[in-house]
Amino acid sequence: CLMIVMLVSHFTPLITVDEKNDHVTLLGGLIDIDGDGRKVRVGSMTIDDDEDESGNSQKLAGSRAIDLKKIKDVHIPFMNGKISVTTSPDNQLRWKCRVNNTGDAPKTSQKASVFSFDFGKDASVKCNIALPAKIKASLDGVNGKLTFDQPKGDVTVNLKNGKVSLAPSPTLKYNYNLTVQNGVTDTFDSSDD
Repeated sequence: CLMIVMLVSHFTPLITVDEKNDHVTLLGGLIDIDGDGRKVRVGSMTIDDDEDESGNSQKLAGSRAIDLKKIKDVHIPFMNGKISVTTSPDNQLRWKCRVNNTGDAPKTSQKASVFSFDFGKDASVKCNIALPAKIKASLDGVNGKLTFDQPKGDVTVNLKNGKVSLAPSPTLKYNYNLTVQNGVTDTFDSSDD
């Protein structure tokens, strides 16, 4: 009983949201997402916009022409990350990532109609990804900050802790289905069909 009280007191408050300063803190500061400072901290590990000079990061960059008749979905699993998603001006899927990982080198693969990224089981990533219009994207992560700029395809996000930002296109209709267990969400009005 004493151990539980000690853990609860150590990790409280469970969630703190400061919308004015674009800052989210979880588990008493164990996870800290600073939008203004553009960094995510999980324990002692920090993901930010600065290049990692320690030599622990690996780069994964490339592009691939996407035939929507053959590839229907892009799957992006990650442990910790900061991922920015935009729409490609053509049928090219483009990515530029930095991966902090102690395991295997990051890679991409295609199985059936799904193109997937494999950053490694415990990797922390920072990526800029441009998706072709009308392709589905699914991002599954534990901790992170995801930014979508005028998406033109279906997007599914499963994120345990973090922040998701969306800048919708003024010319497209969107249907939002948002659920949050702990935290806050802005109000998004789905388009009338």
